[in-house]
Amino acid sequence: MGRNTLEKNWFIAEHFIWGVVIFIWYRSVFCCLENCTLAASRLILVGILAASSIVFGFAEFRSRRNTLNVILNLFFGYGLYSVLAYKHIFTEFIRMTLIPSGAAALLLTGFILLRPIAKKEKKGSVIRLRVRRSIRAVQKSFGMGLSVILLVLVVNNLFGDCLFPSNAETFFRQSTEEETIAGNIEKIALLESSSWAKLTVKERLDLLQTIANVERCRLGLPNELNVGADNLKDEIRGQYNDRTHQIIINMDVVLYDDPEDVLKTLLHEAYHSYEHRCAEARLLIDEKYRSLKFFREAAVYGDEFSRYIDYRDDGVGYYYQLVEADARQYASEAVEEYAEAVHRYYVELKARSFGCSPVPDPE
Repeated sequence: MGRNTLEKNWFIAEHFIWGVVIFIWYRSVFCCLENCTLAASRLILVGILAASSIVFGFAEFRSRRNTLNVILNLFFGYGLYSVLAYKHIFTEFIRMTLIPSGAAALLLTGFILLRPIAKKEKKGSVIRLRVRRSIRAVQKSFGMGLSVILLVLVVNNLFGDCLFPSNAETFFRQSTEEETIAGNIEKIALLESSSWAKLTVKERLDLLQTIANVERCRLGLPNELNVGADNLKDEIRGQYNDRTHQIIINMDVVLYDDPEDVLKTLLHEAYHSYEHRCAEARLLIDEKYRSLKFFREAAVYGDEFSRYIDYRDDGVGYYYQLVEADARQYASEAVEEYAEAVHRYYVELKARSFGCSPVPDPE
């Protein structure tokens, strides 16, 4: 890192070349900044990359012109943008990574700048040299920390099932009391708007995973449902992958939508898992029973999944597919059940706080 291996023109050019290469690699985790449009977010990213390249490139221009420093300069920029974009999502991880980096940068710059200057007649040149060294110290200290953040985001996206999986336990067993709305009402009650607003992204996903466990029981699914969040394209609210039994909810939905809308998205995708199992079950029974009215919807489910119409190809065709219509209907009805359960919980909680016995629901 302390040697010149590039000519000055190539040192500048490689910042552009590697900037484009890394952007292609970074696209999988690119996320718009809060309250910023896509165009504005990209403009801010380019501005951060330009600033980091100019500042650190200036400090390296005389004696450290090499590809490794070019990449580290760009990683600093991409990492800094990632911190701004994901600061409200990976808060603890970012804090744990940047605090040691900041402490190291502070110690190094203090050691460099605060040493006495022996030759007073060369004070100006010594100060300029120390400023460049301080800039390089900040680049190395913060650059390493920001690179770790950037690499974790990209690796998690490439090799994980989604960018931000839930850490809550999934259930893969027969129905139990714990996997019902009543058995989880204290946690499900966090869907109430004021409570939901106080939850971190991790806590919201853990709550959604709990509800997914309840839905697995309610729908009688033989498979688990795994909940995660990711930056989905084309304004997709959520999607279900039957190969991994995973429900992925758009990060913006988790962050900014009302809890009722987030719940409706989760329930919609959970019902797709039920539809897949219905279609699968029909194929597992004896062929002479498949024409029974009981299995007709399952036959339609299987046919529609085999030639699924994406809304980007045909919005009307997508909307009127039975798999989508039934999922919408189930989600709407189930949201009301959850809302009623949460309301009843708070009414009973308030009654107990006044020392009263809650009025039982009419049979």
